[in-house]
Amino acid sequence: MAKKLPVPPGARVDGSALHRAIGGTATWRSIAVAFYSRVDRDPLLRPLFPGRTLHCAIEEFTAFLAQFFEGPSEDTQRRWWLSLRESHFRFRIRDKERAAWMENMVKALNDAQIEEPLRSALKEFLERSSAYVVNSGEPVLTVMDRSRPPGDAIRREIARRWEAQCGIDEAVAAVRGGDADRAISTVERLRNRFPHDRSILAGLLALMMGSRNLTMLSYVQDRVTHDPALVRERYASRTLLHEASAQGNRTMVELLLRLGADPNAQDGGRHTPLYCLANEYKASDGGDVVRALAKNGANVNANEGVKHCTAVHMAARREAAWGSLRPCWIAERPSMPGIALATPLCGVRSIATRFR
Repeated sequence: MAKKLPVPPGARVDGSALHRAIGGTATWRSIAVAFYSRVDRDPLLRPLFPGRTLHCAIEEFTAFLAQFFEGPSEDTQRRWWLSLRESHFRFRIRDKERAAWMENMVKALNDAQIEEPLRSALKEFLERSSAYVVNSGEPVLTVMDRSRPPGDAIRREIARRWEAQCGIDEAVAAVRGGDADRAISTVERLRNRFPHDRSILAGLLALMMGSRNLTMLSYVQDRVTHDPALVRERYASRTLLHEASAQGNRTMVELLLRLGADPNAQDGGRHTPLYCLANEYKASDGGDVVRALAKNGANVNANEGVKHCTAVHMAARREAAWGSLRPCWIAERPSMPGIALATPLCGVRSIATRFR
């Protein structure tokens, strides 16, 4: 159950105080579970989720609420989407879906027994955010006018956090659209106003890296050079080195390694940057990235993921990657003793013969 949050008139309440007052991540999870248990029985909303279970939706909604209210970084890593609006593009959301969503959400808030004034403030926030993601039919006119901030401290803080989320959405849209100047200025505004959102900053930098826009890439290089601690930050459980490796970006990989990035860091699936390169990079020029990671201590035998595949096996399964990476692994074998070349879980026949 949420705790009472006494707020003197004119006082300021930060997001982390709201997170603690509501009962922390455990309460956010209980709300998510109660909500999606109703969605599972809702004839209008359940078809939006084709999977057999709603486990991933529960995890992501919990992570979103924890991140929005400045919960611990480790509790936010299952938030896969930076942009709230973009995360809903795959759904057709009209006002009637939003209304059904809110009806189920109000019942979930009742189940969680959140006390006033937190309950009313949270309900208003959810009404506003659900209207924000409507993407079909007439727009919903319940979004709060941000030029008129609410009067009490709790609502002021939620409005501040909401403005930050809208800024994140704006930055993502600018990156997707290739508008480097707008993307950089928006990220700078967010960075200066919300310095605690380090994981969000890492996520935005990763997205800018993936744009291949030279101006954005230069900005990312400058940002991490001036703030090397960013190499240890994570978004969606991945470090910047995971992202740079998956993108085959040798320049960024080498820079991040010089700044102290861990070549054996594991993401949420217990995969290393080398694995991400072998599994995700689609072009034929990834050999130099393999060499950079290996020479900086990457464990080429790492196979901690659920299928226990190494990076070598994943490259062998993907013919496009194998063509470019195989010569590199052959050349590097003397400096990579004991490479595991086969595993029955991979379904790759005679991988070892490809190294002869």
